[in-house]
Amino acid sequence: MQELRVSVAEILGHPGEYRDIRLDRPISGVRTPLARVTEAPVHAELRAESVVEGILVTGTVRAGTTLSCSRCLDEFPSEVGLELCELFAGPGHESSVEDEAYRVEGTEVDLEPMLRDALTLALPFHPLCREECPG
Repeated sequence: MQELRVSVAEILGHPGEYRDIRLDRPISGVRTPLARVTEAPVHAELRAESVVEGILVTGTVRAGTTLSCSRCLDEFPSEVGLELCELFAGPGHESSVEDEAYRVEGTEVDLEPMLRDALTLALPFHPLCREECPG
């Protein structure tokens, strides 16, 4: 799979400047024991905005999922949607953020790790095919 690297060269170091990003690409391998993101494209409408500390990425993400009921283990389709707000630390600001923060790499941000993390955390822990499922 092609990495989701996006150039931010034109806005980096210019607080207040932004770039809108629209993605429609599959992200394979996002899963938990009872849920997984399908191979269909993940839809993301994001804004990369230059801030003093680096690049702030905000927006919405939607993805199709296949869930296994935590009671009967039957699989069923679903969808997950989420709002993102993540900072990519820019040059000179790496030490002011946590070690696990995302980073601007040269003049690019790699959106794939951020999207993988956000989608994994949005997957349900105990999905149910229906509330009254007896198991």
